[in-house]
Amino acid sequence: MVFKRLRDITLATIHEGLDALENPVAMLNQYLRDMEAEIEKAEAAVVKQSMIEKKFIEYKNQAQHMVEKRMRQATLAVEAGEEELARRALREKKHYAEKVKQYEQMAQDARQKVLELKEQLKDLKEKYTQMRDRKYELISRAHAAKTKKQMHTALSKFDTDSALKGFKRMEERILEMETELEVRQTGRPASLEERLAALEPDEEIEQELAQLKKKNEQPKDTEAASPTQNTHKEA
Repeated sequence: MVFKRLRDITLATIHEGLDALENPVAMLNQYLRDMEAEIEKAEAAVVKQSMIEKKFIEYKNQAQHMVEKRMRQATLAVEAGEEELARRALREKKHYAEKVKQYEQMAQDARQKVLELKEQLKDLKEKYTQMRDRKYELISRAHAAKTKKQMHTALSKFDTDSALKGFKRMEERILEMETELEVRQTGRPASLEERLAALEPDEEIEQELAQLKKKNEQPKDTEAASPTQNTHKEA
């Protein structure tokens, strides 16, 4: 049957097949190409059946013409007194009349078949339009599913513990490098700027030192004045 393959395609659920297909996009395009091929076959079947209908109508018209012709001939034969000739003409008239009925029935059957094929063709084209419109949606979903699958595969292969340990090792290595650099900087000879800065007095320290010296000198002045005072008293 012309539409057997179409039914196999349209009745199958595309969503159920996507998981098992290696290339859903290619398969969707193939489905559309298959349907396009079926549409072409259906259109050819409609044309062929229409030609058959026209042929039967043509045969019917020819038979009807012979019915009318033999009827005229039978009438002329009776008028001419040719009874046997008239009888033969009437027998052929009857034969062609039966052919008229036969061809008429065949033409009607062909016409009905044309209508059925046209209806199936219309349904096929509607389904094709629906699938063509949904094609990009399904392709988008297929790409999204493929991307998610790839991400899931990548994450499943990723060793979290190993990565954390690696980060820990790198952190320790960087700390070691920082410590080594700090030790090197501390142990190097002082630069000229650093040596000159070391010679400059610290004003805060100098002020505090001056105060200590001043406090230290005050008791000595007191002790020095005491013997003089004692001498005046003795005199």
